[in-house]
Amino acid sequence: MCNNLSMFKIIKLCEKKDVINSIDSSEYKKQRVIELINLCDKENRQWLYIELTREQLGEIILPQHIHNKSEIIDIYGVKVKDFNYKNFGKNCECKKSINYFSDTNNISTLILSLGKIKGVNIDDGYDGLHNNPLKLYHLDGLHRMLGYYKQSNNNKVRAYIAW
Repeated sequence: MCNNLSMFKIIKLCEKKDVINSIDSSEYKKQRVIELINLCDKENRQWLYIELTREQLGEIILPQHIHNKSEIIDIYGVKVKDFNYKNFGKNCECKKSINYFSDTNNISTLILSLGKIKGVNIDDGYDGLHNNPLKLYHLDGLHRMLGYYKQSNNNKVRAYIAW
């Protein structure tokens, strides 16, 4: 599997605590992300700290996303580069968040997995995703990812990846 990681600039191997300490969310959201990180541990995955180009960021698979009863991303997921920004409808909260991250230079760390993780709850949005062990899947940072991708600069985006 290491050969599949050769397309990324690997900064270092890291520990689970480094990943958890990077989460910058509400307490509820933080607990949900920690549950996903723990599932990665159950699969005996290791963690890498990597840098992604905009092109690589565009290939990340996002799970279903529902906000305020509006389905922003359907059950089958979507690549970042294929996300339809017209899906917002009246859901301005997601749109505001994505627009904020598209205008900021304060780029925070994303959390991803190589291949889909197993054992997630049906309401986590991962059920309908096809598993490709060579693709990156979102675990935390959906709005940030979409915002960073909208930027047309060459900023590198750092991420923790469970592989």
